[in-house]
Amino acid sequence: MDDVSRHEVVTIQLGEQANFLGSHFWNTQDHYLTQAESSIDHNVHWKETRDVNRQETCKPRVLIIDFKSKFGKLRKYNELYHDSSQDPSSSNPWGSNVVTQTEASIPQHRYIQQLNNQVANPPPLQEGEIRYWSDYAHVFYHPSSTVQMPESFTEPDGRAFDTWDSGQDLFRNLTRQNDPWDEYLRPLVEQCNQMQGLQIVSSVNDGWGGFTNLFLESAMEEMTKTQTWLWALSMTAQNNTRSKVNQAQAVTHMRDMTSLYIPMTDCPLYSPEEDPPAHGGNQGMRRTLHVGRDSWSRSAVQASLMETVTLPTRTRGVSGDVQASMSDIAQQFTQPRNVIEPRLQINRRRDVGVNYFPYDSTGDDTCEALPEEPALWADVEVSRGGYELPTNGSHMPVRPTSAEEKKQHNISEHLKRYHSDLEFPLLPSFPTAIYPTEPRDRAGLAFAAALQTTALPGRWSRYLLKRSQRHMGEDGEDVKEGLNRMWDEYTDNKGVEDSDSFFDDDY
Repeated sequence: MDDVSRHEVVTIQLGEQANFLGSHFWNTQDHYLTQAESSIDHNVHWKETRDVNRQETCKPRVLIIDFKSKFGKLRKYNELYHDSSQDPSSSNPWGSNVVTQTEASIPQHRYIQQLNNQVANPPPLQEGEIRYWSDYAHVFYHPSSTVQMPESFTEPDGRAFDTWDSGQDLFRNLTRQNDPWDEYLRPLVEQCNQMQGLQIVSSVNDGWGGFTNLFLESAMEEMTKTQTWLWALSMTAQNNTRSKVNQAQAVTHMRDMTSLYIPMTDCPLYSPEEDPPAHGGNQGMRRTLHVGRDSWSRSAVQASLMETVTLPTRTRGVSGDVQASMSDIAQQFTQPRNVIEPRLQINRRRDVGVNYFPYDSTGDDTCEALPEEPALWADVEVSRGGYELPTNGSHMPVRPTSAEEKKQHNISEHLKRYHSDLEFPLLPSFPTAIYPTEPRDRAGLAFAAALQTTALPGRWSRYLLKRSQRHMGEDGEDVKEGLNRMWDEYTDNKGVEDSDSFFDDDY
């Protein structure tokens, strides 16, 4: 693979939960920019530009869409790019006799104040302290990267934004003003020399799933052959029948439009430990990973997974790093099995895997144990720092290089491993309590992340069907057909028992 470092990735973040994750992701990319020597090719996620003073700077290759009320203190025009001639709030097309009404001012978070005042070591953020995803965002976004949606677009009669249809209504209201492709996405794509692909992050168990579906349809009309990954987020706080209906519609309608469809919950499943502690297995797992209860904490772990598994797509191939494009990674997975399980491997002393595939959860901060490990069909693993992949038969064993070694370790031929010497940076904006087994004074973390294919998505499709089929709307038959097709694709000729006991519960 030649010159992969010149290929850009455009990121699209849709909705509040996606932007909580995105703030962590871009804080990490911004940290790499500040390093004198870095193995990261910044051109992948950043574009050189000039600020309002004509000074050289970099802007993220990102499109952020959310309701205006969710932006917090962040405004479309900021001190880096502010131009009063372009700011609609600074102009008065109606003349001088105008009465203006101003919204209540949102106070700037103390963390951002300390960053602006260049405080060397700001006190770490605490769980429950963050209200908006902009409260810990280090990055100045270009005005063309942010789209602030009025709440009136979707809630004129006070309805909650929690259904597939409400999300599609929001997209249609947006298109009455502008063509989303021409107005927002085309400029980002045309700024790329040879784009690797689109990285879309969106919640799918609320209204943003329906919005994302129509947005994706619009984009694919112009970019039919573009590598497209969808990180499909679900929140356990919204764990109800409506949420399951939304997830069923999302995976049915969108997985055929994407190269990889990656469902990711905010409260993970744990693999059983090789050597459980004396007080019970789950207690040891709680000491290994504490996901917290708020969106800031939970999205941080999701961001560390996404940032790690995509790390080969932006490395220069120096200092122990291995390069790969989005296409290289996606080719490891055999179509049509493109619904992928995201996983972290975080404890070098014990085999503790953390599976972020969605499931039925109580929503507490300890989550649950994964009762069994389905057979592994395809696997892409990325380790970073000094992390040593375990050798005890887990989904992340030693790094074999030959077909003979893969056979010896009972590993699928569809296995690819990448490594970077770069640790995951522990920034002041990152929750320090997430990895309690690591020293607090560390500057970075060494761990591994993976994208995998097993029979679990097939069982999940059967579970979604059971939970949602009595509550479907007009597209109910299409969704049912899509879920049944998914079940067949993930169970055919693989010796998987016709059982969905893992997801059984009252519904």
